[in-house]
Amino acid sequence: MPKLKLFILSLILTTIAGLSFFYFTRLPIPASLTQITADIYISPQLQATDIPRLRNRGIQTIVDFRPDGESADQPSHLQIQSASQTEGIEFHYLPIPHESIPDSAVDALANILSTSPKPLLLYCRTGRRAARTFSLAQASLPTGPDLQTILSQTAHVGFSATDLQANIITRIACRPLVPKS
Repeated sequence: MPKLKLFILSLILTTIAGLSFFYFTRLPIPASLTQITADIYISPQLQATDIPRLRNRGIQTIVDFRPDGESADQPSHLQIQSASQTEGIEFHYLPIPHESIPDSAVDALANILSTSPKPLLLYCRTGRRAARTFSLAQASLPTGPDLQTILSQTAHVGFSATDLQANIITRIACRPLVPKS
């Protein structure tokens, strides 16, 4: 009987040690990852160490809107790109300066949204530029949502696009027509 007790005790201790190791080494996704649509996420600044966690979460494409050199503690887009490639994640760099979203970046994002594998993660310093650029890109997509849905999605992730409303309306009005089946 003492051997059975010793075996059970060692089994319990081994299980506790194994579960503890798993708990302390698991790869959680960044807490700041926010879902804006079924397959699009918004995040503030990423670190290269976040990329394996994002891959475990299923992220297949990352879009970086933050220009290199905005702050000393920010990794370069090349560091994030390298980490993404190592994990088999598609990476795009669309640097957007503060308060100015170029049409070329909106068009590039609309193309990425239409052609890149999903789920997709968009990020910048706080997530604001990513969310706002996404709002404009969605307004440009032939099957994109209406104005209220776009504004609501942006608000859901903690940002406002109301100042972009005229631009969003114009982009929606200029959408290519989708043939009805």
